[in-house]
Amino acid sequence: MNPYSYTDPQRHQLLLRAITRPRGPYVSCEAENLALGGDTVTVSLPVVKARALAGHLDKLAFYEFIDASGNMLRAEPAHAWTRLTFVGDTRQEDEPSGTVPVVVLTGRLPEVARALRAQAERAERKQHAVEIRAQYCAGAAIDHDETGVCDHDPVEQAAYSIDFSALLAHVAARLPTEDVDSIAVTVFADALLEEDRPTDERQATAAARSLLAHHARELAEVLRVKAGRHGAPTYDYETGPGMHAAAEQLAKYADRLDGGKRPWPVSDGPQ
Repeated sequence: MNPYSYTDPQRHQLLLRAITRPRGPYVSCEAENLALGGDTVTVSLPVVKARALAGHLDKLAFYEFIDASGNMLRAEPAHAWTRLTFVGDTRQEDEPSGTVPVVVLTGRLPEVARALRAQAERAERKQHAVEIRAQYCAGAAIDHDETGVCDHDPVEQAAYSIDFSALLAHVAARLPTEDVDSIAVTVFADALLEEDRPTDERQATAAARSLLAHHARELAEVLRVKAGRHGAPTYDYETGPGMHAAAEQLAKYADRLDGGKRPWPVSDGPQ
């Protein structure tokens, strides 16, 4: 999901985006006066507070939050509009603080509330990916020097899939499941978006489902070949049934991902 942006009639812009930090997932709420030399104030909302703000906007209720840096966000609902006031450096009493008010029409409030919740969810997914990547690096000792310090930047690299085998292993661990938007699809779609391949989240999710379905079927076929045919002289009656069962589950998962509609083969052009 891309950052959410809203600009009010006074050209004061609100920008919401998911971020990860060592203390946990956050939603960055940035207000900017787009006039030349205008102030910019950013308030970092923990995902719990982001959802709380969204709930207050739904109920047209007052809300105020001060982040760890001392910047403040205040929501003051009125009948026709809600003022979101961003004030910087609230704890620096000896210095002037920048203030940027953003006026959101009441008809647009549900949209802002949905964007807050969506960015909070994405921040949690990104944080989870960071933790997975950090655990992978620790376990595999990849790019570590003799001190054991990792050369990776997990924040930059965690959203990228490690490889298809790791993704498929995660898929297999969750089977059977009715939820086609599993963590594997989510992480894979985010990786595609980070690489700027699809243009939006919908296309990224569709691409992730299609590719995961393709590789799930490939893995299912490998399992079937490995297990062998029931009744054949080389058939292993201890492991064969389990491998066939796993292949069947993978095939069903692939059908749920793409509806059983396999993509046409990709052509390199006219022959």
